[in-house]
Amino acid sequence: MDKMIANGLFEEAEQLYPKQNLNALQTVRYREIFGYLEEQYDKEEAIRLLPWRINRCRLMFLNPLR
Repeated sequence: MDKMIANGLFEEAEQLYPKQNLNALQTVRYREIFGYLEEQYDKEEAIRLLPWRINRCRLMFLNPLR
């Protein structure tokens, strides 16, 4: 995750923000960054949420009956 952030994940999301309602942008990583851009929480909180929500989605995919 650190590498993605260093390679411009936040900058990419900022450029895509005007199109945030597109289905393709309703993914876990973008939602957290869009929340930061909407000032729902600070950047540190967005970074903290990224791996937690990604892992949660993986669990739901691997164990859909949970």
